[in-house]
Amino acid sequence: MKSDHIGALRYRITFQQLSQSSDAIGGKIDSWVNAFSLWTRYEPQRSREMFSEHFLENEEVALFTIRYRSDITPVMRIIFNTKQYDI
Repeated sequence: MKSDHIGALRYRITFQQLSQSSDAIGGKIDSWVNAFSLWTRYEPQRSREMFSEHFLENEEVALFTIRYRSDITPVMRIIFNTKQYDI
């Protein structure tokens, strides 16, 4: 991204990573914790609805453009406007 497009980074997103902890009887509990937030450009790409096991599911694909960071991994997820996006 060129530096003259800095105004395009107008939306705030949060990256989350999966964290495991143990419960009182030794079982594993998975939970998502906020890793960091940053500014992004958001571009919706496509959306579709489908039936799966008698439920209506919505799939939305979006393009998020951010400044380079070396600590983002494919196992993280993005939270934007209360929606979850897999990386």
